[in-house]
Amino acid sequence: MNAGVFICAPFHSTANPPVGLAYLRSFLRSAGVEAAIRDLNIEAKEAMTGRLPESPVVAEMFQQARRVYLGEAMCWSWLDQGGSPAVWQRIDTSAHTHLRDFWIQAGGRRFLDDPQLAAFSTELQSWLAATVAGIANADIRWIGLSMTVGNLAASFYVAGVLRSQRPDLLIVAGGPHVSRRNAAGILQACPAIDAVVPAPAYWPLATLFGGRPGDDALIPGVFSRDGCGGITDGGPARQPAIEDLPFADWSGVDLGRYAPAFDVSTAWGHRVSDRRTIPLQTSRGCSYSRCEFCHNVVDYPRLTMQSPERVAAEVGHQLRTLGAASFFFTDDEFNSSRRRVRRIGQLLAVTDTPVRFMAWMRIDKLDTEMLEDLYRGGCREIFFGVEAVDDRLLDLMAKGYGADTALEGLRMAASFEAAHPEFRFHFNLIIDHPLEQLASVEQTLRVVCAEPELFIGRVAALCRYHLYEGTPAFARFGADAVGCLEPVVPPGTPVDSFRYLTPALDGAARDERMRLWSVIEEITTISRPSARRPQGVGIYD
Repeated sequence: MNAGVFICAPFHSTANPPVGLAYLRSFLRSAGVEAAIRDLNIEAKEAMTGRLPESPVVAEMFQQARRVYLGEAMCWSWLDQGGSPAVWQRIDTSAHTHLRDFWIQAGGRRFLDDPQLAAFSTELQSWLAATVAGIANADIRWIGLSMTVGNLAASFYVAGVLRSQRPDLLIVAGGPHVSRRNAAGILQACPAIDAVVPAPAYWPLATLFGGRPGDDALIPGVFSRDGCGGITDGGPARQPAIEDLPFADWSGVDLGRYAPAFDVSTAWGHRVSDRRTIPLQTSRGCSYSRCEFCHNVVDYPRLTMQSPERVAAEVGHQLRTLGAASFFFTDDEFNSSRRRVRRIGQLLAVTDTPVRFMAWMRIDKLDTEMLEDLYRGGCREIFFGVEAVDDRLLDLMAKGYGADTALEGLRMAASFEAAHPEFRFHFNLIIDHPLEQLASVEQTLRVVCAEPELFIGRVAALCRYHLYEGTPAFARFGADAVGCLEPVVPPGTPVDSFRYLTPALDGAARDERMRLWSVIEEITTISRPSARRPQGVGIYD
């Protein structure tokens, strides 16, 4: 019996279900391994809503598309002998002023004086322990923990509960932010985990879960314990071509639980009872692959794509299987190939059942012919990673285009939106770059004020700049960076922070820059009848 369960622990976005697991699940089934999916993040949201119906903390912790740093710190406190007071003590006494300020802004002080947060923590921990114990006592052989930057602590806690309930259970960690660079550190930090498999994990997990219990041969793509206190590395693993992956298997996953950024009601032009949106991944990497802050530049340096025919075939399969007709293409750069994306639009335009979808796109590769084909195929929302509308900031981030190109793309999208019913676009801007100068923020404010119609109701988030380990930016600024998790991780837990902050070396000037960014946020979030601003956005996203 090779059955097991994939678990997503709190906290991560409640906008979309774990799309990678749906593809991994169908691949494992083709290899004779059965897997269920339990998204304990969305389950926890529902459970806490029932247990604490009057508490504002529940909505605060389970936001649609925003990272919850306070929730992460709370989960680390479960693993700390000193509990929440010890976490706050480390925050309050941190030697790094910018790191201490970051966690105070995230709400760290509330560990001491917020009884509603304390009640929430107790209830969530109690519910999670009981739920995980029930999973462990089922007739399964393995558990796969899907780790992101936000649910690391909760995943460690889940692993500990699983191990206490089932000493024989094979516990494996992986996920979208687990790489060969941090796999060994995860094993060192969490003794309950038996193996770590960096993404993409198709063949390594098929071999690991499909083999005989007790096999100790090295498996390519698997980091494991050697029985003598050391860690073994099976080396790089081969990966199946993305074109050959089976269709995602969403059976048993209630897509109606999620609150996707793609508003189904708006997309169809009327209220609908079926609000499910099906995520699809049709490519890995991007055509540019040089943005300094993007971890995919390192983890997926080569763009691989499914053919338009393969994409249309999966859309048809999901239509027949689930009956939902709204889709979200999770590709980092859906329009990486003009010919491919236009052909996808043309194929989707002639499906037996009309579809609606949203996608992430690169703004400098946009044109009206592409937009027309996509619109006829059902595209009703686009998100751009614009990042900046100032030449210096775009150059610092190595985006590969200038402010004129970004603004031309926004004008094109706005003109297209005005002429096409139900079509919407949104984008983000990145703030607080380590080398950001006041002149750049002033220029951004001038641009926003000159063409407010391009920004009001369209800026989904002002994202604070972080360094992610392994990225070109980390290589550039890492010597001066400190890990965001440094003050909240229990002593003796050697885990990589995943993301880092750089020090603010010019305090007064930075204060002025942030004041201007606050003004920009106020302008871009002004309500207007035709604007539909996504939920859960803000300057500290």
